[in-house]
Amino acid sequence: MSTYYRPKKKLKLKDVKSINHFNINKGNGHNYLIEFKGHYLHIDVCKGNIIDFFRYGGNDAYLILDEITHHLGVNFVDEHDDDYDDYAEDGTNVFEIRFDKETIHWQLYCNS
Repeated sequence: MSTYYRPKKKLKLKDVKSINHFNINKGNGHNYLIEFKGHYLHIDVCKGNIIDFFRYGGNDAYLILDEITHHLGVNFVDEHDDDYDDYAEDGTNVFEIRFDKETIHWQLYCNS
């Protein structure tokens, strides 16, 4: 199970890195992994801004997202919110696929 999240305003990676109790490691391409209290989120960065967060498995996304909100004043939407796509940045790798009665979001992996 996964859930995708987006910040509701510009969120710089360097500002999130300034939250001292986060562990942030570079992954492949423009991907990063953020860890806090044993929970993880994958993040996509474009031009220094975090544009997408990805929760996989049983990780508690809000443990991390609430810390960002507390320290930086940035709120988030998830893929189940009606306005999720309104916050898409040009560099996103997440695309919407609509079926007759269901909408899903899919991440396109690239090596850039």
